[in-house]
Amino acid sequence: MKELVLILRSEVRDMFASPSGSVCLAALSAVLGAGFYLALAGFGEVAATATVVRNPDVFTVSVNYLFVPAFNNAYHVFMLLFPVIVTRICFRDNGSGRLNYLGQICGQGRLFAAKCITAAWYLFAAIILSLPAVYYWIMLGGQVSAPGLALLSAGFILLGMLAIAVSCAASSLSRNYTVASGIAVLVMAMLLYPGLLAEACGLAPCGAVSSIVSIVAQLEDGLFPVGPFAITASAASGLILLSYCVYANGRHDRSRVYIKASVIAVFIGVLLAAAGMTGILDKTYSVRNKGPVPGVTTLYEKGTKIFGSFQPRVHLNEGTGEHKTAPAAPVITKNNRRDILVLYWVVVPLILLLIAVARGIGASGIPEGRKKTIILVMTWLVLMISLALTQDYYFKNRTWKVFPSVREILPHWGGSVESLIWPEPAPAKKPSLSGRSHAGPIDPNCLYAGKDYEHLKRFSRKLSDLQAGRRDVVRIVHYGDSLIWGDCYSKTLKRSFQKEFGDGGRGIVPAVETMATVLQDHVNRTSPSGFTQHAIRHEFRYGGRFFMRPAVNPMVGFTGEGAFIKGPRSEVRLEAPAGSGRIIRVTIYLRAPVNGAPVNEYHVNLDYGTGKTMRVVSLKPGRTGAVVFEIPPSDHISFNFEGSAGANCSVDAVNLETGRGIAYSTIVRMGIHMGWMNAIPDPNLAPLRDVNPDLVIYQFGINEAASLGAFREFTKEELRSQMREWLGKIKRLLPETDVLLIGPPERLQTFQGFPVPMKETFDVQEVQREEAERAGFAYFDTYQCLGGEGQMMKMVTSGLAMSDYTHFTMRGGDRAAEGFYTALMNVHRKKSDRPKLDVSGKESRAIRFNSASYAWFLAFVILAGLALRKKPEIRLIFLAAASYFFYATWQVWPIACLAATTVMDYSMARCINNARERGEKGTGYLVMSLTFGLGLLFALKYFDFFSDLAGKAIHALGYQATVPFMNLLLPVGISFYTFQSLSYTIDVWRGRIKPEKSIIRYAQYVSMFTQLLAGPIVKAREYLPALKERASHFIADHSHFTAALFLILTGLAKKTGADWLAGSIVDRVYESPQMFLPLETLAAVYAYGIQIYGDFSGYTDMAIGSAMLLGFNLTQNFHRPYASLSMTEFWQRWHMSLGKWLGDYLYISLGGNRKRVLFNIGVTMLLCGLWHGAGIPFMLWGLYHGLFLIIERIFGLNKKETKNRFLRGFRIFVTLHIVLFGWIIFRCGTWETFTGVLGSLAGGKWGAPNVGPLLLVVMTVFYALHYTPVAWKERLERAWAGLPASLQGLAASFITIVLYNAATAGIRPFIYFQF
Repeated sequence: MKELVLILRSEVRDMFASPSGSVCLAALSAVLGAGFYLALAGFGEVAATATVVRNPDVFTVSVNYLFVPAFNNAYHVFMLLFPVIVTRICFRDNGSGRLNYLGQICGQGRLFAAKCITAAWYLFAAIILSLPAVYYWIMLGGQVSAPGLALLSAGFILLGMLAIAVSCAASSLSRNYTVASGIAVLVMAMLLYPGLLAEACGLAPCGAVSSIVSIVAQLEDGLFPVGPFAITASAASGLILLSYCVYANGRHDRSRVYIKASVIAVFIGVLLAAAGMTGILDKTYSVRNKGPVPGVTTLYEKGTKIFGSFQPRVHLNEGTGEHKTAPAAPVITKNNRRDILVLYWVVVPLILLLIAVARGIGASGIPEGRKKTIILVMTWLVLMISLALTQDYYFKNRTWKVFPSVREILPHWGGSVESLIWPEPAPAKKPSLSGRSHAGPIDPNCLYAGKDYEHLKRFSRKLSDLQAGRRDVVRIVHYGDSLIWGDCYSKTLKRSFQKEFGDGGRGIVPAVETMATVLQDHVNRTSPSGFTQHAIRHEFRYGGRFFMRPAVNPMVGFTGEGAFIKGPRSEVRLEAPAGSGRIIRVTIYLRAPVNGAPVNEYHVNLDYGTGKTMRVVSLKPGRTGAVVFEIPPSDHISFNFEGSAGANCSVDAVNLETGRGIAYSTIVRMGIHMGWMNAIPDPNLAPLRDVNPDLVIYQFGINEAASLGAFREFTKEELRSQMREWLGKIKRLLPETDVLLIGPPERLQTFQGFPVPMKETFDVQEVQREEAERAGFAYFDTYQCLGGEGQMMKMVTSGLAMSDYTHFTMRGGDRAAEGFYTALMNVHRKKSDRPKLDVSGKESRAIRFNSASYAWFLAFVILAGLALRKKPEIRLIFLAAASYFFYATWQVWPIACLAATTVMDYSMARCINNARERGEKGTGYLVMSLTFGLGLLFALKYFDFFSDLAGKAIHALGYQATVPFMNLLLPVGISFYTFQSLSYTIDVWRGRIKPEKSIIRYAQYVSMFTQLLAGPIVKAREYLPALKERASHFIADHSHFTAALFLILTGLAKKTGADWLAGSIVDRVYESPQMFLPLETLAAVYAYGIQIYGDFSGYTDMAIGSAMLLGFNLTQNFHRPYASLSMTEFWQRWHMSLGKWLGDYLYISLGGNRKRVLFNIGVTMLLCGLWHGAGIPFMLWGLYHGLFLIIERIFGLNKKETKNRFLRGFRIFVTLHIVLFGWIIFRCGTWETFTGVLGSLAGGKWGAPNVGPLLLVVMTVFYALHYTPVAWKERLERAWAGLPASLQGLAASFITIVLYNAATAGIRPFIYFQF
């Protein structure tokens, strides 16, 4: 048995890898695709006549009308090619000696059995090719007759058995492959087309042959003729056994062959006679009218849940001609037919081609190392493209992706060719929010407020009165959900209104500030410990059911919350921040509890800094009242209730006004629906009437959309009912106030790991607009203003929205608020200019390291470099040209800077050498080189920074002056290649290296694209000498290729993880630190440490790996920096090439360890920080590191080794946190952000709702891996290098898919590219 298995494995591998086997399957795939394409077209024509859809017989619909015409001709053609394949199997190795050797070792019988089983496997593989078409039909919504398909397959299997039998018999009778295969093909042609051949020869068709055709026809028609089928199958089996006898005994031992053949014939005859006597052979079974198969329906339902239905299923309703859902007749489109062609004409042939080419490469004379490299790359590429094509054209839900699409795999600069081969699907017509056209044209301001904006005329008139001096204050009250959390969006509106119309004050503010109600331009120093707080419940599930709407809550006031004092000494303390107006009017809104004394007397004691005052207010239980104080201008106030009698009251809100202008109030109610404001009792809304707002804004909708999608109990009708009830209350409460609803932006939800539009958002927008119009209120369409479909993805990619695909970042909120304010002012000024918002950023065509374009670019450079390997100078010219092209994809004009730097330093180095030959030092030429390089860097990177500092200094001294600004875009990578080029001239001046004679070699060194943009900084004395003999440092072989691929994949993994952390927590916290709790901010600090390391070291890994593929060595740049015992060691492990450069060319030049050591360290680190960026934070970061380096030098900590494990761990822990705190300075772009982060870290509140388990796991795993032994990584590298090439290709594909699914939306640039 073992011998049989060994032979079988060899035969199957050789068969499927042989050109003939692959070509035959590819031909079958092509014919199958064409057959199914035509069958779908024919089915569509038949279905249009309503003949199919009225037929309840699933067999007729699926088999007769579709699968028989789709598969019949394909498999008939295959049966003519199949004998050639079987004969090839039988004759393989015949004449080479291997056949006789295997026959002697294993036996001729086992050898024959293995060949027959191989042929059967091949037949099985051919039949399997039809299953994708069947599954596609099911996913279109069509039903399938499983028995009918089984009979159809049985017919093909019967023909296959006959082909195997005939081929084996022909092979056993003839020693010539051509003769045997010709006989087999001729016999099969006679069996398949008896009438055609008989007519051509002028003979009557043979009855036996005609009966075989009739058997297959009956099977295709849903009938199973037991007798004829059994007889034919027995004849085929007998013929195979007879061939076996010939193989097992040899062609010359005829007596034994005859005896065995007779026994076989008698045995088969006895079986058929016994079956005939029992009457089995006389029966014919039918599978017609069996109805649909339940399993098929289940498969469709499960498939549509995962992949989405490929097409809607409809059929004509008899008598009316209307369409309605039906399971038997899907609509067939051209796209459906094209998808089948892509699958059968592209994907399957690609895979077969890969197998055949891999086998051909293995048998070729290519060196073993190159064979492995080619197989690895082909496996990786073909597998990814095949999966992409299958996903793009076979799984029709375009919003769900596991694999990169074809468009993502192909390079951007091949877009024209790409669109020609795989055209972009025509965009679907965008429906209106209600599924029908809106009445009236689309408003250019995206603002719908009745005819001539009549619903906003009162507010516009009041703004005009304010500007004309006819009134002192216009009050705006802005309610909203988490879209305005942290004063996002509303802050910009407040500042815009107050800048144009005057600062009327912060307006309504809560007595006690929480994380949910934090506001900008306001300071609340009230201690929460003196109050008991209540708010509208914002849970979506309560008691196991959806929280439809909260019950009326007498504990909350008109803002949706209440803060009950715990005693008369409870104090509220509020301040106006520096730069804002001083408070002149304070209104305190109080509410007595429902259960209390009949009359409650409250003494409100107000302290405004320069004086004190007191008011008394009496309230009955459940009643509200307002206490108004007119005070001298003050920047802070506080009040308590000492002397009060009665139950403790609630301070519902405080209204702070500063003078003439806009008093803008922001009231944040996170996590609720607007309709849930109905939980506020009607009497508790009275203070809102007392506020007397001139405009009330409601900005809700994202939570309603989430509830519509998540909870079946919450319907669109329920949403409408709640909203109508609340808007009706507001209209009755404020009959003279204009009200405006701001609709939600596009919201995306995650499906199978990918963001897809939440369609419920459109339902919310529709209800909001219709109910606003019904109530006589205005409506602003945020979705339309921001650009419609695709806006949220663009905003996330541009950093204007968070990675939850729902909320704006502060910058995004500013941008959206600008659009709303512009629209509102257009109405006020009677303009019709549509707000122009750019939420997408500029599309970049740059070839980024973490993009498919870079992979294609690198592959092209590698192949071209291999072709030019025998012409080193031309190869260097090509590499330099490729590097300049790579740089030009980022920016074109900085090429001039790169070329000028190259020419200048090359020339100065030659001049220095000539001066030395004359006995001079050539210092002047070095100065010229330094002046030009550093001057160019200063002009492009630092001029505007220092000019701004000079302007601020002049203004601070009381002088007025206009300072010049260049406003030039910083060229990418200029800091890196400038330092790299300067190291060359300095080394030549120091005599460490001879000047390079070839400017091409020097240009290639300066502009090498793998490290041009962000290092590592390679010294000329380490790079150029190795280029003397050849145009590379070494000849890259398979070991280099696998090592390079390991580095590139590792770098991609680091970069992907870094981007994920940035989107998950880092960017959100550093964008708005005041909105997060201490533990969340602390998590962001730890996460940023991972992000910047993963981002920069990931780039370095990819750069070193890319250079290795081209045969170049680059400097190591990172070595586990967070495992450092001191800051000195940290700089020996972090950005090692920069640290060495600064040590060699700056620190030593300043005096090094010889004199002024501490001063030299401080200056070096200051300039190191300035090198990173033209900004105060970078300079402070450099000084911060310099300070710790100086302290370590003073106390000798930089030289102390620690053997004690505990002490060693403690030192690593301390160093890590010193570095992490430094990253806070590095990451914060402004002083406000820095103080906000520190203030958040120092906060006393616990909890971390924005830190999920996955985030903690990812951070923990990274830090754990960072401290694992280096030997573990080396073992992993050796294990990777030891894998077979095909497995390496599969592993690379798997890693690519995993990283693709983990990647964030869009391509984030590397952090260090900005430096």
